[in-house]
Amino acid sequence: MRLLSYSIHGEAGFGLLSADRTGVVDLGRRLTGVGDLGELLSQERLADARRLAGDPPDHRLEHINFERLIPNPQKIFCIGVNYGGRAGEYNESSDDAYPSVFVRFPDSFCGHEQELLRPPESEQLDYEGEIVVVIGTAGRRIPVEEARGHIAGLSLANEGTIRDWVRHGRFNVTQGKNWEASGAIGPWLVTIDEIDDLDSLHLTTRVNGEVRQDDTAAAMRFGIEYQIHYLSTFTTLRPGDVICTGTPTGAGARLDPPVWLRPGDVVEVSVPEIGTLCNTIADEPLPQAEGQRQLDVLAGDAIGMRPFSQSLPMALLRAREEAMRRFRPLLAAHDLTEQQWRVLRALTAADDRLDLTGLAERTALQVPSASRIVANLEGRGLVERRTTAGDQRRASLGLSSAGRELVRRIAPHSEAAYNRIEQEFGSERLAKLLEELADLAALTVTEAAEAS
Repeated sequence: MRLLSYSIHGEAGFGLLSADRTGVVDLGRRLTGVGDLGELLSQERLADARRLAGDPPDHRLEHINFERLIPNPQKIFCIGVNYGGRAGEYNESSDDAYPSVFVRFPDSFCGHEQELLRPPESEQLDYEGEIVVVIGTAGRRIPVEEARGHIAGLSLANEGTIRDWVRHGRFNVTQGKNWEASGAIGPWLVTIDEIDDLDSLHLTTRVNGEVRQDDTAAAMRFGIEYQIHYLSTFTTLRPGDVICTGTPTGAGARLDPPVWLRPGDVVEVSVPEIGTLCNTIADEPLPQAEGQRQLDVLAGDAIGMRPFSQSLPMALLRAREEAMRRFRPLLAAHDLTEQQWRVLRALTAADDRLDLTGLAERTALQVPSASRIVANLEGRGLVERRTTAGDQRRASLGLSSAGRELVRRIAPHSEAAYNRIEQEFGSERLAKLLEELADLAALTVTEAAEAS
């Protein structure tokens, strides 16, 4: 069973991942007296949720926004320097008898597919992929052999760290570990009954597709069961409490020279039994820059909608071309052309309700070209033709499950391409140009309507 926290149309919810993993069963509608996933755990109602696992989904997965897994956990513990070799990275002895423990605040984490924020005070944002334990049954002084019985399930974390702020004071790391939205937890909670041997869990962290961390939980100096035993010795562990169990070697700070995360980078933390937590890096927006992000659709086919190449100023065209130059290798890796990507993104935005004419209009392609592209994508199993009950003769186009998964994987990179445009062209000037383009687009629509 996979449980998640999400929002849709601005309203918070929590639910179950459907059996085919394409939708969400809304538990808030079905379970009275339960406000969020944390309350579900604190009320020990996992069994009630499990009985609803076969219900039809209420929302498609691509329509929701993932939120922080446990909205407001009472405690978030983090175990430091816990994998073989990590103590050596810090030139410290590896024979300490007890775990290194620190805490984080809930607001320092966001959800799956949300942006991790690099603050203006430091460029040293680093990644740390981790297995996360969520407590399901309260306990104090829990014996190691009984620890598994207190686990509700497992998830994943990118325990993002601002490295220079970790070193602001001796014997503490609090400052560098609690910047707002500097880390992430998700995408969901996999209940412990679906996990076999904890030591065999294989964790990998990728940055822009490159493997940076790769190890199994067997390499932990202090295993998961021992961590639960140790922490519960000095405090009562309660349902919904979170334990980030440590990160393997390979963090950016330990590369030579160090490599910090930059806006547009994509970090993926994976364990096969759990899934993949994916986040794109962005600079923490300044208050005056908030509204400008709403204009990104006008950046053109860098994010997959109708291109505005005819009217873009040359400087902006050059900046967009540079962003697309970096984005094209990702498309090539998936054997996609830019036009094919534009078609996939248009179908995503239209929610599977486009015929060929509508698709051509959305993508600025000629109908014959759109037809050829759809035929190719259909042959690869990425696009499906569908009919409605009211009109069996008129086929609409939509994405298959494989197509949706491919879009979900690539989309953060395409948005990163626009972020690079903003970074290289200058955000203030770009915002002004995009406002002018918005006016131009509205004028074009008005003129077309008057002409007809």
